Amino acid sequence: MKLTGRQIQLTKPPHSGRITLTDGNGLQLRITSSDKRTWSLQYRYQGSMRKYTIGSYPEVSLKNARVRNTELRASIQAGHDPQTAKKLARSPSSTNVEECFEEYLRDHLKVNLKTWPEYERAMRKDVLPFVGKIELEALDKPAIRAVIRRITERGRMVLANRVLQYISKMLKWAVGVGYINTNPAADIPKPSKERCRERVLTLDEVMSILAACDSLGGVQAAFVKFLLFSGQRLNEIAKLTRDEIMDDRIAIPRDRNKSGETIITPLLPHLRDIIDSCPRGNGPFIFSTTLGEKPLSGFSQIKLLLQNESETTDWTFHDFRRSIATALADDGVDQFTIKCALNHKDSSVTGVYNRSHHVKMKSAALAKWRGLIKQNETPSLLPIRAVK
Repeated sequence: MKLTGRQIQLTKPPHSGRITLTDGNGLQLRITSSDKRTWSLQYRYQGSMRKYTIGSYPEVSLKNARVRNTELRASIQAGHDPQTAKKLARSPSSTNVEECFEEYLRDHLKVNLKTWPEYERAMRKDVLPFVGKIELEALDKPAIRAVIRRITERGRMVLANRVLQYISKMLKWAVGVGYINTNPAADIPKPSKERCRERVLTLDEVMSILAACDSLGGVQAAFVKFLLFSGQRLNEIAKLTRDEIMDDRIAIPRDRNKSGETIITPLLPHLRDIIDSCPRGNGPFIFSTTLGEKPLSGFSQIKLLLQNESETTDWTFHDFRRSIATALADDGVDQFTIKCALNHKDSSVTGVYNRSHHVKMKSAALAKWRGLIKQNETPSLLPIRAVK
């Protein structure tokens, strides 16, 4: 009896071992206790029974499995053995992990993912040096787990989760384009459970960090103060350029932020003063120690210096945004206004139609945040002096 899509979906995995659903003509769907579902063709070749793996369900649908099954059976009747062909495909000329990644990077990541540099950096540092030369068909769970283990041994548990996710997504793409039949990383458990950060800086802690900026001086101090006063994302501000600054706002283009849309932040007078304090060189970047040629970097070192000087610990630059949102909410600012001030994307149906940048609303929220700081301000926290 032929299988149906509904029958496949309603079939639960066994408590142990595996079960097999048959569709006829040798086509089978094997379901394991971990709910891994794999299509295969059982056939006879030169007097012996053999099994050929077609691919995983639902990556390979029932319809596509039947089409592939028909093709394979026609090939068998013509005297060809699918298993022999697969072994030949594993020759040194077949695609290895590094070659697959280069194609995946070029044809998929750079086309569809704005944060592809982060993906590329992790793969080149933590994955390719260890498994890059392994053929895709030979890449297995132990090899992938060894890659992840090297990261966890460095204490980088969140990074280990990310790298496992990156590998799995690349291999899923490889299944889709026909390089491999199954994704060996698909059901490897995450090495650690992640928790959302809850760190909220008090106003006193914010004041301590602002005061500690004086120990940094120059562009680094200006950069940290701009982050604290504007509530914007670190990488978007670190790479801020002259042509993104208007008279009364900054406009970060869609290809340089995670929302996929141009984001507008009002340039209130105190924010303008911070930008004007940075030395202007021939390069395009505002926050730069190389006269604009390269954007500011070394954020871990900057944070360490600030933590030591301010005696305020256990925070990240991204915690600034959570702290601003919390302080504004405690002061009675509504949720939508806070969302706008932080430039969070509005994915609601109304947001699809309402294309306003809410500049007045953002200005009011950032002015209120400036006011909360000013209530506790000391002379050293007033607009910073221009850097010569």
